[in-house]
Amino acid sequence: MYVYRIDHRDYPQSWLKQKRFADALRVVERQGNLPIGGLYFADTIAPGFDDTRAAAAGSDLRSPAPPFARDRRNGGYYADTFNATANTGSDFLFVKSYNEWIEGTEIEPGATYGDTYLNLTCQYANAYRGR
Repeated sequence: MYVYRIDHRDYPQSWLKQKRFADALRVVERQGNLPIGGLYFADTIAPGFDDTRAAAAGSDLRSPAPPFARDRRNGGYYADTFNATANTGSDFLFVKSYNEWIEGTEIEPGATYGDTYLNLTCQYANAYRGR
């Protein structure tokens, strides 16, 4: 199980709820007499979010919801979403996303940020493996 959209206009800071989602999955395992760890949970991290460009481009590119943006804060938002994963006991780390430029979640190198977000992703992956 994973939560793809960890931030939303109507539910800000949803990434803070990932521990609750992971705990709920473990309850399902126990109640279903499944082996603990038999179901997988993936934490989701993201560098930012901005679908205002998609909204401006037309409704064919996005769901019919009001535009929303979460500032990257020079890597601060990415750090916040990663730090929230520290105690979830997740099995995987899901990065949203490598190159989804239309929603501003890309970590792919580009003119604005260079390879900053690839370097941060490497740091986070190493820290995650070290848990």
